[in-house]
Amino acid sequence: MFAAATLFLLVGCRTDREQLTEINRLLNDNKLDSAQMCLNSITLSDLSEKDKPLYLLATVKLNHLQYRPIASDTIIRYCIDEFTRTGDKERLAESLYYQAVTDYEDGHVAKAFEEMKKAENEAHGISDLTVRHKIIECLTDWNMSEHQYQLAMEYGRQNLVLSSMAGNNNWIAYALVFISQIHAGLGQRDSASHYLDKCISYISEVPDSQRVDFYNYIAALTMKDDLPTAQSYAMKSNAIRPNSVGYITLAQIRYREGNQAAADSLCTNAYYLAKTPEERIYVLQTAMKLFELQNRHDRAYLTSKMLIKAKENEARLREEHDVRNVQSSFDNKIRDLRFRQTFFYAFLLAVLLALIFLARSIQHRLRLNKKSSQIMQNQLLINHYEEKIHELEQSDKDKSEELEVLNKDLAEVKKRQTLQLAKGKQYYDHIVNGGTAYQWNKPEYIDFIEYYKVLDIAFVSKLEKEFKDLSPRQKLYMILFEMGKDSMEVKRILGVADGTMRSIKSRVKSQKL
Repeated sequence: MFAAATLFLLVGCRTDREQLTEINRLLNDNKLDSAQMCLNSITLSDLSEKDKPLYLLATVKLNHLQYRPIASDTIIRYCIDEFTRTGDKERLAESLYYQAVTDYEDGHVAKAFEEMKKAENEAHGISDLTVRHKIIECLTDWNMSEHQYQLAMEYGRQNLVLSSMAGNNNWIAYALVFISQIHAGLGQRDSASHYLDKCISYISEVPDSQRVDFYNYIAALTMKDDLPTAQSYAMKSNAIRPNSVGYITLAQIRYREGNQAAADSLCTNAYYLAKTPEERIYVLQTAMKLFELQNRHDRAYLTSKMLIKAKENEARLREEHDVRNVQSSFDNKIRDLRFRQTFFYAFLLAVLLALIFLARSIQHRLRLNKKSSQIMQNQLLINHYEEKIHELEQSDKDKSEELEVLNKDLAEVKKRQTLQLAKGKQYYDHIVNGGTAYQWNKPEYIDFIEYYKVLDIAFVSKLEKEFKDLSPRQKLYMILFEMGKDSMEVKRILGVADGTMRSIKSRVKSQKL
């Protein structure tokens, strides 16, 4: 309770971005309860547009680590779009990773591999080892599951290097067991045993709930030479979570002990516990061999029919997914893209600089237009609320509740308007109190004009209607006269000489429609 209270106080003193950074650190450290508490303290609607995708990515990450299914990929697609737009390669790579995992869990294997390859490409060269590691580890695991052992070995070695660089013993344990399994898949039993021996010393670093696969693999690899050890690890696996591999391993042990009834029961349970096509095939293959060894040809025949059907389904899925070609095609595209990018680098750089200049100009103009539009909308709302309040106050009926709501809404809009017009009011007061504008730049002129709109919208609207494209400085020139300033005062405020004053006056006249 004390730790939770301390965490809450620490989080409450931080900015949104600092809180989100802390949540990401907690998730990487697998401190899920603390991360959940921090997330609960944040309201999505209160976040800035830049922080919203970070918050949403953190919720996706938490759900994944808690083994909760992601109901829709809409949130992930939003994160991908936003991080693509902002150029945040680390978070983009992480978002693509979760999109790939979601597709894989939904059975869209080829699409999942393509998304994961995109994640790998985006993660190339980034400093975040956690993101790079989980992408490479996933590609190791998936290629191994798809029997693409050569590709799996390439990723497996990368995975071990990254795990060693990070000094994370949990990662190292997984990296070593994957390499051992890949060697076993390639029929290299001695190498498999070598890496398994290395792995065993790291298993204590793996959380208890995640040790099932480790124990099952050790049991399977030691079955031939050390039956007691195999039984011990299979029972450890099932103690954590009843699973198909653990049960079929125990079935083999019971058969070798001569307990046929127990072996049959364990085979049946193993089949119904199988969650993937690979597990189902493994269970059926093992069960069929047991029945053949017992000369129970009828059971072996029925099991073989089930096995053939399971293998046909798996082969059909592999052909549809064609994961090796998906990865090879993506790699070829990336190589070709990088070659063309290098060849046209100078040209693209020049175009990019021009586009950046144009984009910033457009963005600046859009931002100004947006701000102006928001101020106008706020003012219209203020006028509407004030008229409505006046009508209700003049009414004979009791409208206290409605008045309370309207006054609350009015106060909120005025507060928002005050914040948006704060700079403009500051510049306006500066002029009223005898200040000058000769050091002002375009943004200061615009802030002043936007504030003056609230004071005299009719005059500013008249300027915009009767004159064509007056500059902010020219508008200020006209507003100063409207405020009652004479020529000498306007010249002093603008900090210009007589000749410049005549020039401004002439240009304003020439733009009159």
